Amino acid sequence: MFLVPLGLGGMSGLFAGALGRYRNLFVILAVIMLGLAHYLVDKKEHPHIVEKVILWIATVMTLVILAYPFIQTNFLTY
Repeated sequence: MFLVPLGLGGMSGLFAGALGRYRNLFVILAVIMLGLAHYLVDKKEHPHIVEKVILWIATVMTLVILAYPFIQTNFLTY
């Protein structure tokens, strides 16, 4: 019951299952968009430190999310 306010109810599980076949496309899009974001921030002459910090936090979070299936199957088996 505590998952409903987070948007993680029963329907989201069905939705995630239906989009599972497009996982590779989403991975490619995420990598392209992060690459573009890093390029645009690095291209600026004087980027704000906040922009760089937020971008690197988003990059690390994305890499953790992308690596989770590998970690789950190889290290979190009981």
